[in-house]
Amino acid sequence: MKTSDFVKPLKKLAKTSHARLSKVACFFIKNGAIISSGVNYNPTGEPMETEIDGKLVTQPEVIHAEIAAITAARENKVDLTNSTLFLTMSPCLSCARVIAKLHICELNYLYEWWDAAALDLLRENHIEIKQIKEEK
Repeated sequence: MKTSDFVKPLKKLAKTSHARLSKVACFFIKNGAIISSGVNYNPTGEPMETEIDGKLVTQPEVIHAEIAAITAARENKVDLTNSTLFLTMSPCLSCARVIAKLHICELNYLYEWWDAAALDLLRENHIEIKQIKEEK
C-alpha cells in the first residue's frame, strides 16, 4: 500500500474526535496493515477545550491520539517495533518522547503542529520523518 492510501481513512477517523481545536487521529502501520489506531479524546467525557481569556485551550486531561493508539496496542499485546506512524498532525514534545522509545522506523504526518522540537527529537532517535503532501 502507498502512503496516500492511508490519508482518506486517517482523515475520516479524525472526524470522530470531539475536539474543536484539533481533531487528531493516527495509525500504526506494519506490513501494509493498520495494527493500532487512536484519536484524541477526553476520558472524563467533558469538553476537550475550555475558554481562557477568549481563547480555546485544550484541557490537561485530554488523551492524545498517539497515546491512545499506543495504549490500545499494549492492551492488545501488539508490537509496534519497526512500524510506521501516520498522524493527521505532527506530535507534541510529550508524545514524541513516548514515540521515540517505541523503535518505530518512520513517522508521516499531514499538518505541522506549531512546535517543531518534537520532530527534531524523533530525528535524533533515528526515526525518519515525512510530511505527507496531499494530492489535489
